[in-house]
Amino acid sequence: MAYSYRLPPYSWDSHIHVIDPENFPLSPDRTYTPLPAPISAAQKYCEAQSISHPVIVTPSIYGTDNTILLAALEAFSPNAIGVAVLDPFSEPPPSPETLQSLHNAGVRGLRINSASNPSESVLRAHAELCKPHKWVLQLKTPLDAFATLHKLIPTLGVPVVADHFAGACAGENPYSQRGFAEVVDLMKRGELWVKISAPYLGSRFGRDGNYADMGVVAKELLGEAPRMCVYGSGWPHVQGDTGDDPLVARPFRDVDDSAFVDVVKGWVVTWRAFQRLMVENPRRLWGWEGRD
Repeated sequence: MAYSYRLPPYSWDSHIHVIDPENFPLSPDRTYTPLPAPISAAQKYCEAQSISHPVIVTPSIYGTDNTILLAALEAFSPNAIGVAVLDPFSEPPPSPETLQSLHNAGVRGLRINSASNPSESVLRAHAELCKPHKWVLQLKTPLDAFATLHKLIPTLGVPVVADHFAGACAGENPYSQRGFAEVVDLMKRGELWVKISAPYLGSRFGRDGNYADMGVVAKELLGEAPRMCVYGSGWPHVQGDTGDDPLVARPFRDVDDSAFVDVVKGWVVTWRAFQRLMVENPRRLWGWEGRD
């Protein structure tokens, strides 16, 4: 297949990770161990993919230790922003000085990574940490969580973005999946952003099928709320918790990032819509308007 892969100037990738166990030890409580993907590899990825602005997210394998995130932000400065992980219920809780220091380093969001429906108290506590610097609250939850969070999210008082198609999976009718209708409703009201990212998490076809079965989900999200979607790769594409020994390093998924971007271009159809997804929308979400 011949790809027409090309990105607009100043394109964003709103979801990458940096992993360097040798210099930044992983959490002993991690549920999986990936291979290294250090800062230098992330820089090469962005250069190869013509990504001007990466959003670097602290992965769960580091717990609430954001040291590697801060190092990556310094290396990418001033073109990257970060999404950190904090525990608002820690003793002592994150101080205003800690939040200011993270903000000065380039952090613009906090992530909640939950395998189930996060409680109202957890969401509100994270939202309170986001408010002083107008950060984004990033959610990695199952799709059906949004059926419960539908009324809560608009009351949080901060921008909210859902990872990875909001957890939706491939299928003929995405509205048959519990929580999808609520996601679309929130997006249409400007209350929820969604990352068109990591398609392998919901695809049945995988790389060989270019994740084409996720098209019905993507086209619905992009069609109903085109101003509330942003692109993210998920690089370096960890396998996550496979149920195997969490201390044994697992290879990354075999993902062709250029090919996936080309598939995304087909979903949005027009170059104007593609530019909105890759440049204009992430600028608004991450507070970058007027800086390029």
